[in-house]
Amino acid sequence: MIIGGEPSAEACAVKPTSSPGTAAVGITNHARIGELEQRKRDQDRRAILEQELQQEQQTLTAQLRAGSGADTAALIRTRSNLVALQRELARNGP
Repeated sequence: MIIGGEPSAEACAVKPTSSPGTAAVGITNHARIGELEQRKRDQDRRAILEQELQQEQQTLTAQLRAGSGADTAALIRTRSNLVALQRELARNGP
């Protein structure tokens, strides 16, 4: 209820969503997927990472060809991306 343009104390009161002592702490309701679906997702993820790795390798090659004209910050970022992608691919196995 709004009185004089301000919300009343009732409107601002915090109302519990469950009765005391029955709060579900740490319980999640995530759907589980099957082994085949997970394997497909893993394969798709690996393919994406491999594609990104190839693109970064091409970018690095182009930057190195540019020689001293290459942006140093971009070169560092590209090398960092390559390391991160290789690490991620190694983490997930062949």
